[in-house]
Amino acid sequence: MADSPANTGVWIILPVKAASEAKQRLADRLSAAQRRALSRAMLEDVLDAVCGVAGVGGILVVSSDPDIGTFAARFPIEVVTEPANNAAGLNGAVDHGVHEAIARGATAVMVLHGDLPLVEGRELERMLACHDTGNGPRITLAPDDERDGTNVLLASPPRAIPFAYGRNSFSRHCQLAEQAGVGVEVVDSAALALDIDTAADLTRLAVYYAGHSELAGRHSWRLLKTLNIVPTARPDSRSLRIG
Repeated sequence: MADSPANTGVWIILPVKAASEAKQRLADRLSAAQRRALSRAMLEDVLDAVCGVAGVGGILVVSSDPDIGTFAARFPIEVVTEPANNAAGLNGAVDHGVHEAIARGATAVMVLHGDLPLVEGRELERMLACHDTGNGPRITLAPDDERDGTNVLLASPPRAIPFAYGRNSFSRHCQLAEQAGVGVEVVDSAALALDIDTAADLTRLAVYYAGHSELAGRHSWRLLKTLNIVPTARPDSRSLRIG
């Protein structure tokens, strides 16, 4: 990560489910081993992107999966163990990551997820550039393509609002910010909009990859091809839109 003093107070938080628990909604399409492989491939794509973001203070991966430690040997990240008594699921994991980031000097946090295989470091940097820290507490959000979920959330200070992940989290985060008098900026981005939960998402991802040869090196694209999840016809990349 390049040094950029303007952003060193920003810490990236990446909550990651144990591979054995990930992507249960794909059970009708992929075996347990294939779901684990997909989760790990997407996580590698996300880590490749976030580790190139200029000037952030650090990257915390919050997980209960003991195998996550293997990524720390390859990427400049810190792995934080999710509390064993976490009853709040994703929100609890994020909250624990924020606690750890604040202890390391964070003045802002950027929370994103490990199932965003199209994520690009320059889009995360664009979010940082859009985030105006000079006008008091603020959040900047990148929603999913249905404007239901919150794929990336940037908050300053780190606890500007409570975290409310789950169904309709995008509208809930906006509502919580309004109630607290916290400014809101929304960044729409194709690279950040597609998260992978369903078989339809996998198909859309394959179509997008097939139309963008510059993404041929993505771990998740190589895996989709080994699983034979590829478009049956040549995609029209001019008409394809994600996000």
